[in-house]
Amino acid sequence: MHLLDIPVSQIRAKIREEFEKNRGVNDLGVVNVMIGKGQMELDETLNMWKQKTHVMRYFGNYDIPPPPEKSDFLSKFYDNRS
Repeated sequence: MHLLDIPVSQIRAKIREEFEKNRGVNDLGVVNVMIGKGQMELDETLNMWKQKTHVMRYFGNYDIPPPPEKSDFLSKFYDNRS
């Protein structure tokens, strides 16, 4: 439905990875909350309430680059590093 440029095998592997991440959870209350959240995610995706970018966040590794080093006096002063 979202026309992703990802092979089905990679999607299945990512879903498996998410299940494996929570393999050791044994508390019934926590499991019920996780099931509810998963159901909400599925409903939002199937109803097309999520855009392609929301779905791609599961597969991409979006690293935010560090901010550039501040060299002027005021920036250092505001950061308490004069």
